[in-house]
Amino acid sequence: MESRHRNTIFLMSWLMYGLFYLNRLNIAPVIPLIREDLGLSYTQIGFITASFYGLYTFTQLPAGYLGDRLGPRRVITLGGLISSLSNLVFSQLGSLPLLVGFHALNGVGQGGGWAPSVKLLVNWFPREKLGTIFGLYTTCVSFFTILTYLLSGYLGQHFGWRLPFIVPGLVLALFCPVYWIVVRDSPLEESPTGLGESPSSRTIRGDFFTLIRHRQLWITFVSFFCLIYIQFGGMIWYPTYLQGTFNIDVFQAGTLTSVFPLMGLVARPLGGIVSDRLFHGRRKPVILMGMGAMTIFLFFLSVARKLWWTVLLLALVGFCFQLFNFLFFTLPSIMLPLNLVSTGSGFLDTGGHLGSLLAMFLSGWFIDYFGSYRPILIAFWIMGLIGFVAALLIREGRQSLPTPGD
Repeated sequence: MESRHRNTIFLMSWLMYGLFYLNRLNIAPVIPLIREDLGLSYTQIGFITASFYGLYTFTQLPAGYLGDRLGPRRVITLGGLISSLSNLVFSQLGSLPLLVGFHALNGVGQGGGWAPSVKLLVNWFPREKLGTIFGLYTTCVSFFTILTYLLSGYLGQHFGWRLPFIVPGLVLALFCPVYWIVVRDSPLEESPTGLGESPSSRTIRGDFFTLIRHRQLWITFVSFFCLIYIQFGGMIWYPTYLQGTFNIDVFQAGTLTSVFPLMGLVARPLGGIVSDRLFHGRRKPVILMGMGAMTIFLFFLSVARKLWWTVLLLALVGFCFQLFNFLFFTLPSIMLPLNLVSTGSGFLDTGGHLGSLLAMFLSGWFIDYFGSYRPILIAFWIMGLIGFVAALLIREGRQSLPTPGD
């Protein structure tokens, strides 16, 4: 019975977080259509996308903390409702300030998705299987990213840029009540903040002191910063890069870009299984292999001139990236006590999405200033190199935790 309940929790959470992505990346394929309809520059589009990642970034830590304190189900459901509402309103707007404001609000809602989901999985599944569980779970990111590119590209190409925001918003709004009814925070629902925790003995000061003084968490933070710069800088701008460089239409560009997340349907489970079984729960070897190979392929991508070669390299980068990126979120469950897993994941994701925020600002500016997409790609492989060096410094195993007064 408990095994069946775990499978239900897994499936519902998989669907819920996938729908978050359906409401996050839907802007990417239709950027050229928004620019043409509203007369915006690439820098202004970059400002709109950056507004999302700015608020998304700064929501991570408080959302993670609330996931530990209040339980993940509450935070995830509220985040989904905010995201769906933001998309629906965004679809009706035409002025730059309002587009920025409601895309930023979408970032707030989306910020309630990931860290509490990590907490939910850690509550329900044994630690020795987390690599495999996270690998399977994050296939929702790959699947729904592909679906988003295809759906948004198709709807945008045939019906204009507004419908790609209406359809995902409605689907997520309808699914949120179902998720709320079915999902429970842990096998012991009377302990919603986690198994074996005693929240009454905790303080905000003590929790954040533990995070801020944790040297290994900061090293992981830096490596993940570089990784997410590459991920979301690419996922937002690859369709526009293909469309503008090779003179293909919006739907074709979105379809070809989907090879990046497509590789994750194999790479993510493979990375988790290799980490759990071949390396006996060690995450660092897979992280280093994936990041090193990804950086090499990004270098070749930055000098590619033919469409078929570019798409092949996108697929290889996507495979390497998705082989290991989710493994970063198994590290807080090793480095930190259980009652800080969601908070630690939020802290780590804050670092990552400071990277995505920087990518949004710089990428649009690069195109306007240099008149070329190449500087975006060069920045990706430089970030990959920095992230690889930081990952070399990560030490696995539970670290000694600082306490106030040390």
